[in-house]
Amino acid sequence: MEVVKHTIIKNEFGHLECEYTDYGAMFIHAEIYVWTKECLKQYRKWFDAVLKTFSNNGVKQVFVMVDPTNTKLLKFAKMFSFKYLATEKGRIFLVREIGE
Repeated sequence: MEVVKHTIIKNEFGHLECEYTDYGAMFIHAEIYVWTKECLKQYRKWFDAVLKTFSNNGVKQVFVMVDPTNTKLLKFAKMFSFKYLATEKGRIFLVREIGE
């Protein structure tokens, strides 16, 4: 499987990356360095802008993959309207429909 990985945003709060797979799935990865209320507000702005750009370019869904033992990350993904899709090879896959 070929994956094209791109860092979209990187600053003092963290970074946001996307991975586009050869089977047409867009995965989002976020790493937040420091958790604060301001950081969450900044991330929401990033995320909304990224979804708008994806939508304008024909992307209808984005995915995240979460280790089931990482309950904080699972909660974080659900805060951004990701919904359970499947569990495969010990990972939980969540999907966010763009335009919801």
